[in-house]
Amino acid sequence: MTNVKAFYILQPSYIDASRNEAVKQYGSMEQYIRDGLHVTEDELRRLRESLLD
Repeated sequence: MTNVKAFYILQPSYIDASRNEAVKQYGSMEQYIRDGLHVTEDELRRLRESLLD
């Protein structure tokens, strides 16, 4: 049950560890989004528009 609970409760240490690993493997979060998550430039543009407006 602890593993399931950890999945639903975001703790800063989990977020930091995830970000650090993404940057370690891809060089930056932006590169991780593009290469690791396979988000296209058009998708990234639309996400930015909807999230930053």
